[in-house]
Amino acid sequence: MSWDTIITYAERFQTIIAGGLAIGAAWIAYLGALKQARAVTDAEHQRALDQRRAVAGALWAELANIGAKLFADSQRLRSMQRINDGRLLDLKPIDVSVFQANLSALGTLPPDDALVVTQAYKLILDLNQRYAKLGSSPGIGDGVAASMGDYAGNLVHLVRATLKGLRTTAGMPEDKANAAMAPWTPVVRSEG
Repeated sequence: MSWDTIITYAERFQTIIAGGLAIGAAWIAYLGALKQARAVTDAEHQRALDQRRAVAGALWAELANIGAKLFADSQRLRSMQRINDGRLLDLKPIDVSVFQANLSALGTLPPDDALVVTQAYKLILDLNQRYAKLGSSPGIGDGVAASMGDYAGNLVHLVRATLKGLRTTAGMPEDKANAAMAPWTPVVRSEG
């Protein structure tokens, strides 16, 4: 095959050759645009994951502090069988400022975590109202403080369960989470 033959074929099929080159260039451009689009979506996914971890970590820390306070309150209240004046109990409301600051971010949590966190805080806010009512009452009946201690003790179990779920979302190692909760691990009472 001579050069003249090659040139003749190139002239006859130049539109097909140009089309093939155009398809190749378009494919290269498409792959570049696809890579760039994936980078944007990956960055957005990573940002959402980081926000989810930050919210879960903040709520975990607050709930761990609340759990410790609830455990102390429940132990103290359960030991008070006879007290007639609720003002002597010196019950402080539980601080839920991290939860209140992150209300709009609860939607970033997985649905199960958002549900248990919301339920736990709802009961904690209810306990705050009970504390306020009991703490301002000059006359209370026998066993009211112990009953309130039982309620707080039950909340300790709920807070621990909530923390176990949040631990994964927050990216916290299990051993560190358990070590943080160890000082206020409720003692299971055996019947009999």
